[in-house]
Amino acid sequence: MKEAFEFYEAKNHELALQFVLCVRQTVDAIEKAPLRFPISVQQVRKAPVKKFPFSVSYITDGESVIIACLHNRRDKNIVLERLHTLGPRPD
Repeated sequence: MKEAFEFYEAKNHELALQFVLCVRQTVDAIEKAPLRFPISVQQVRKAPVKKFPFSVSYITDGESVIIACLHNRRDKNIVLERLHTLGPRPD
C-alpha cells in the first residue's frame, strides 16, 4: 500500500489522500460485514477499493485479518504466499 500511496502522491497529493480514505472505507466495510465480500482464492476474501483499481484481501473466522492491499492486476499467488506466511490460526 505504501508504494501505491507514493505513486498517487507523485501525481497529486489530494489523489493520494483519497486513496488512503478509500482503503480505510474498505477496511471499515470489512469490519462491519466480513462475510459480505466473496471468496477469491482458498479462504481469502477480496473487497474492492472504490474509485481505485485495488482490493483488500483478508481472511475471517470470527476475526478478520487483512493479508494485502494490492492492485487488481497483481498475481493472486502473492496473496497465497502471504496467507501461508501467517501459519495456522490459533483457536
